[in-house]
Amino acid sequence: MQRIDVPVDEKFAAVLKEYCAYWGMTMGELMYEAAKQHVHASSEVCALADGLLRKQGMIPDKRSAKHCYGWLCRCCKHQLACRTGLYKSEWEIAEKHEHLLKQHVKRCPCDSCTS
Repeated sequence: MQRIDVPVDEKFAAVLKEYCAYWGMTMGELMYEAAKQHVHASSEVCALADGLLRKQGMIPDKRSAKHCYGWLCRCCKHQLACRTGLYKSEWEIAEKHEHLLKQHVKRCPCDSCTS
């Protein structure tokens, strides 16, 4: 696997460090996941992204066409089933992560979700 150096300012580096510690991942893992989600999601509408993935023999992530794909996956109660393509509906917060929601958030923050 290749390494990519990503410069960030000190304050954001501190935020990333604590965020990653909470979720049990490294900053590199988080940055990789975010970049991968960006390319896979854009491949749904972008011929360049789709073509680059396919050129490398990769198919878009099964979740990439869903409006809730991305940062919401981390605390979704259907994360594993969705990742494998078995769950087709939208995001629902896992009970163990409900304490992370701001009080005014009652359903999925993406526009088309009904959960």
